[in-house]
Amino acid sequence: MRARQGNTGEPWFLATPQLVRANPRRYAGYLAHVGLLFVIVGIAASQSFSSTSVQTLNVGQTMHLDGYTMTLAAVQADPQPNRMVVRAAVNIGQGSRTLGSLWPSVNYYPSAATPVITPAVHIAATKDVYLVLRAVGKNFHWVTLQAYVKPLVSWIWFGGGLIGLGAFMALMPRRRRRPVEAPARIPALSEPAEALT
Repeated sequence: MRARQGNTGEPWFLATPQLVRANPRRYAGYLAHVGLLFVIVGIAASQSFSSTSVQTLNVGQTMHLDGYTMTLAAVQADPQPNRMVVRAAVNIGQGSRTLGSLWPSVNYYPSAATPVITPAVHIAATKDVYLVLRAVGKNFHWVTLQAYVKPLVSWIWFGGGLIGLGAFMALMPRRRRRPVEAPARIPALSEPAEALT
């Protein structure tokens, strides 16, 4: 981009797309490889440095995991025509910051032998927090929560987006260069001037 700016005087926001148009497959390959690097780092970090904890909490109690605090604020039952949904309201924080509330739930269906669990996720650039509701007390006074903290999961999605963008760029038509016309033949010094006619 800098070389093109020096040659043409174009600003960077014009020089960059012109470079891509000139050779889209080359820059698509670069972009896809960068995306693959993000995916590999994200998978390695999320698998190697994740942490988990399972605790039973009464309403008002707090669990701690990897710098996060998760406080059980309430447990709610929501009867619906085809199922019973039980949700836990969990306030999540990190240090002195309040990050909001998560609502993991369990869905009880009359025709199903086992309930269906719906986890809740807090997504951030560096770490994701997953909450799973494993068990609920009879009077909704307590629940068993399983928490996961996984770093760099968002890098996997970001890298996948870059790979997709690279694939899209590779399909762009390459800009055709105008053919350069060959100059008229110049006679050698030994040829007579009549050779020009």
